[in-house]
Amino acid sequence: MPLKASSRNFTVNRSLGVLVVCFALSTALGACQTTSRGVNPQLAANNVSVTAPVGVPQAKKKPSAFGQYLAGRHAMNSRDPKAAAAFLSVTLDQEPDNIVLIGQAFIANLSVGQIDTAEVLAQRLIDKGQENATARLVLAAQALKADKPKDAQKHLSKIQDVSLFALLGPMLRSWTTLEATQDTAKALKELEPLKGKRGLDTLYQMHAGLILDVAGKEKEAEKYYNNSHSADYATSLRFAQMIGNYYERSGRPERAAAVYRQYKEEDPDSVHFEQDLERVTSGRIPPRIVNDSRQGFAEALFDIASVLQQERAADLALIYAQISLSMRRDLTLTKMVLGNLMELQDRHQEAIAMYQSVAPDDSFYWSAQLRIADNLEYSGQTEEAIDKLEGLAGLKPKRWDALTRIGNLHHGYERFEEAAKAFDRAIGRIQTLEERHWGLLYARGRSLERAKEWDRAEKDFLQALELEPEQPYVLNYLGYSWIEQGMHFDKARKMIERAVEQRPNDGYIVDSLGWVLYKLKDYENAVIHLERAVELRPQDPIINDHLGDAYWMVGRRNEARFQWNRSLSLEPEEDLIETIESKITNGLAESVAAE
Repeated sequence: MPLKASSRNFTVNRSLGVLVVCFALSTALGACQTTSRGVNPQLAANNVSVTAPVGVPQAKKKPSAFGQYLAGRHAMNSRDPKAAAAFLSVTLDQEPDNIVLIGQAFIANLSVGQIDTAEVLAQRLIDKGQENATARLVLAAQALKADKPKDAQKHLSKIQDVSLFALLGPMLRSWTTLEATQDTAKALKELEPLKGKRGLDTLYQMHAGLILDVAGKEKEAEKYYNNSHSADYATSLRFAQMIGNYYERSGRPERAAAVYRQYKEEDPDSVHFEQDLERVTSGRIPPRIVNDSRQGFAEALFDIASVLQQERAADLALIYAQISLSMRRDLTLTKMVLGNLMELQDRHQEAIAMYQSVAPDDSFYWSAQLRIADNLEYSGQTEEAIDKLEGLAGLKPKRWDALTRIGNLHHGYERFEEAAKAFDRAIGRIQTLEERHWGLLYARGRSLERAKEWDRAEKDFLQALELEPEQPYVLNYLGYSWIEQGMHFDKARKMIERAVEQRPNDGYIVDSLGWVLYKLKDYENAVIHLERAVELRPQDPIINDHLGDAYWMVGRRNEARFQWNRSLSLEPEEDLIETIESKITNGLAESVAAE
């Protein structure tokens, strides 16, 4: 079967995922004090009134506290923390001592970046004796912003270094210590719990280098920068930015250029470091990326948020990213992480607003604009998304990523001819097709095949295999297409078998193997593979239909009709419904099976 897959995940820091390996996700989530149904009821309350955010409906009569609470809980469970914060704030005005409400309102306000309100609620938690790591973190961040580093130290000292804070705590304490004492030795001492630990030492080296750099000890910082450089900087965008920036400022532009080029070699289609390489050539010296302890504190929170994003702990990642952004409003990487987390929660208009805040001269501007188009599509504004992408395609006439998105949009709405034309334009912008471009040929081939232009589609699939000979999705699609057209059965079988070897748990590919065996009249083995395909993809109507056919041919007639009925219940395409209904009524004629 043809592959059906999509991805919406945007990752800005590809190597940091290894850093969280030693922390169980369930334990990490505990640091946020949340449950699958909302905020942990152990969060606490106080008597301070919180003004409802602007936009809360003003009722003529005093609204029911219970009704507002239910509305707030529903909003939180529906991934609408902005509405939840509003409803829960109204409820708190009527129930100011309710411990559970304070905790829920705290998390809701934090999730939408209302940090000042969250600070008030965090203090109420602490004043009521409800020790909470996230509350202490908010209070520490706000104290550091207010030039009260000793207060920040006090709050951080109350957080136990367990679960996620075993990683985060040392980084945050090192920056507050630097601000409070101006003593780099003491600040580095706070970082030492991360030193030498597998998966964590790179963060130790980077933040130690940043601390010394901020303190004006650039030569001492170099040792730590070089240590992180020799680890896994090449696959981490942020580390590459930090190290290249240091080399530029220390008068070694050639080393900076080497860092930027190595990243570009690993991701040739990236827009990142184009501006940096131009700056290196011009001889301009960039400013330091992290300038003070507050920005270092924000950097540590960003590091953890990006790790959690990759580990799919979206709720907790969102909170740390919001605190990070409140500490440093110009940290674009945090904006990109927040935008991605919002879109994963179907908060598409908020995601668009976040991406729109990225400045045109920022290296992430292009990526942010593409994500705006994606979120327009996710929110049902398809034509607006296409118009946006067309504008971007005109803005950078040498790039093809906006055009491929247009092709994918048209394909998703079964506008296959329009999709093929968009892919034509994208491929036309590439001077020499390389191995990494196999996906473009594959995408255009799929659209051409669905548009009934088989000759062109077949050429694209074959050329894609020339670029990437063992690519399982291309092997599968081409092999399955040959089977459906009654041609090259033996060759198709070998291709699909190679695909299955590489993707044994892909239901569509396993189905293709079962179907080619069926076409070759090896019905017993066809049943084995098609049963496996149905296990992997139980909701696919075509796979269930295939299994019904195979059951019929081995004499399992009742099971065949069950699978056909199952296929009908899964809403197959119109042209398949009549065929399945006929098989349920009349069975599978031997002549049809032979054909």
